[in-house]
Amino acid sequence: MPSTFRPHPWLRGGHVQTLAAFFLSRKIDLPPAEQRLIEVEPGIPVLCHCHWQKDRRALTLIVVHGLEGSSESQYMLGVARNGLAAGMNVVRMNQRNCGGMDHCAPTLYNSSRSADVAAVVGNLVERDRIPGFVLIGFSMGGNLVLKLAGEWGSDAPAEFRGVAASGGARGSHGEPDADASSRARGGRRSVSLRWQAVFLKKRFILGCDVRMGDGREGRAFDIPKNNAE
Repeated sequence: MPSTFRPHPWLRGGHVQTLAAFFLSRKIDLPPAEQRLIEVEPGIPVLCHCHWQKDRRALTLIVVHGLEGSSESQYMLGVARNGLAAGMNVVRMNQRNCGGMDHCAPTLYNSSRSADVAAVVGNLVERDRIPGFVLIGFSMGGNLVLKLAGEWGSDAPAEFRGVAASGGARGSHGEPDADASSRARGGRRSVSLRWQAVFLKKRFILGCDVRMGDGREGRAFDIPKNNAE
């Protein structure tokens, strides 16, 4: 599947692009988001920014940031913009302690906290009745979503449609590691999930024009003032 991405002549290398993204921030305008605090463990909330289409039955992208990131990271905003433009709902999830929520958890976020992502999924499925969702993760967030897909296995929620990771675990040939996601649904959708991961990365993470065939209720915690709209 050829990519239509063409870097700027001065930004051809991956290292240069990484530095440019840090020093040359983009202006990304998004519509106002619903701020939702979702309890991932008793007494521990995470802050999510939910962007809804008028019809919430659209596919929902649940996006998880990487180490030292947050829901306000440039790549998170970029995916949200692309997803909304494509007619999808987008939920930008902060991991615990992130997004101004340092005081809300005695434990730090880390690569083992896939249950936090599962709790957010459960809240959206139960409260909003979303009919389908895709997990997208960057770096450590990519490891988390792949880990969760593998842990679900044949017990994945009926609404689960796919998983995509950027900069997370890699396979033996450098491709995104789909081993975890291939176990979702007991391996019955391994090929489908692999191609969905490729498609989602190109379409919503890289911004390429790609075509392919074929839980719980959150408690009323106070949102920190620095996160207020």
